[in-house]
Amino acid sequence: MNGRACPTMPLAVMDKTMVNLLTCLREFIATTLKKSQEKLKPKQTVSLAKKITKNDKLDEYDEAILRLKEVFPQFSCQVPRNIKDAFIKICKEKEIPAVDDKGKDKEFFVFSEIKTLRKICDTLSEEQAWQMYNKLMTRKIDDFREKSAGKSLSKLEVSLSNLKNIKGMKEASFYCFVVGLSKEGLLNRVHTHHLYNYLKNEDKTDAASHFQSALNMYPLASKPPGICIIFNLEKDCRGAEMDLVKVEELFRETFKYDVVAVKNSTRQGVSDVIKELKADRNKFYDSLVVVFMSHGDEHFLKLADGDMLHRRKDLIEPITNIDMLVKKPKLFSQQACAGIPEVQKEQGEDNLFFLSLSLKYN
Repeated sequence: MNGRACPTMPLAVMDKTMVNLLTCLREFIATTLKKSQEKLKPKQTVSLAKKITKNDKLDEYDEAILRLKEVFPQFSCQVPRNIKDAFIKICKEKEIPAVDDKGKDKEFFVFSEIKTLRKICDTLSEEQAWQMYNKLMTRKIDDFREKSAGKSLSKLEVSLSNLKNIKGMKEASFYCFVVGLSKEGLLNRVHTHHLYNYLKNEDKTDAASHFQSALNMYPLASKPPGICIIFNLEKDCRGAEMDLVKVEELFRETFKYDVVAVKNSTRQGVSDVIKELKADRNKFYDSLVVVFMSHGDEHFLKLADGDMLHRRKDLIEPITNIDMLVKKPKLFSQQACAGIPEVQKEQGEDNLFFLSLSLKYN
């Protein structure tokens, strides 16, 4: 062809080459499939399928260790070996999900409101911190000053010169002020207007104006910011599996939540999840999202065994009454077709037409 001699190759060599080629091809296909399977493996997730026992209870020592482990890095300090070992032991014994999908430590053991207030303190000048105390002292009529924490704060001698000249004095004073408000129930993640009032001054550049949005919003400074529980009924629900994948991806990848998927749950299964939410290991989450995807109507949700779950009495109220969720944002999303009335004509045995009401579900 083209005037060129076709190179000759012994048949045995050609056969051997083809065998090698096929072997390489098979290995390549096997490797590709293996890698694909690894990518398709479900990501590590949180599981609530654990029985609550006395061992789940966290005492003050346990909580102190968990918080210290997170606090040290925030101040650019290395975590002591004994603290780290104790942290690992507690997380293992209490089955606390302290590591994310990528093997990184979670940052949700220190309350988000503390992190938010720390940012406010870091931004405050010594003058602004002093103005808070000055405002407390100059208020003649103030219910807070009559309370125990208010009396203690009003007795403190906080001078502007000390705040400027003594390292850490500003932070200590701000901490005392915040603790005083908290002790009297005047400051928490919901009620922050008292702190806002003490930060606020007449000038337009007061500290309160810079932090108004932060003080008026739920603090979600932790990683993960919360936990998302998805109840998904797959029976007779076309597209339910894809819906679950999309919702999981949204909250895990976009919002960085811990996600728990509960498929085809019964009434007992829902009750078990609610009970397990009460475990101390879940108290560090700053928010909760509950998604329920099923059939249903205006008041009820259908379960896997055909039983009907009351939306509010059996789901929303028991969850909102959990102590660790008090004053934390809770979002409930119920994707359940309420039914579309459709009038149908049916012919009876007496050849008379009568109307019947049926419900069609998407």
